[in-house]
Amino acid sequence: ESGVPGYEAQQWWGVLAPASNFIPFLGSLAVGVLLAGVAVVTFDDWMRILAVPSVFVLLTSLEGFFLTPSIVGRSLRLNPIVIFSGILVASWLWGIPGSLVAVPMLVVLKLVCDRTPSLMPIGRALSG
Repeated sequence: ESGVPGYEAQQWWGVLAPASNFIPFLGSLAVGVLLAGVAVVTFDDWMRILAVPSVFVLLTSLEGFFLTPSIVGRSLRLNPIVIFSGILVASWLWGIPGSLVAVPMLVVLKLVCDRTPSLMPIGRALSG
């Protein structure tokens, strides 16, 4: 125990925020709503109340739209724009399950294209 009031609650926020990242869209939305509720209870100033969920949404958006596609793109040798577009299209077509299977489907597509001579140009296009 650290002796800091509310320390246990702070630990749970640190676990909840990244864990919710595994639930596309709804996880971040739920944590944002929870943070907004805690901010309303905690602060009296509207600027501080709005700052809490706004910063969370900004950081989550930067991570989800730029950082993760870039890292996944480099490690899988897939173009980050292809990953982002694939997730967007799969989410639009199939909702949350589509967003979960979009990257694995792109990886399988790239592997098939890289090993099929007639599809190698598509594989190179997916690589960027």
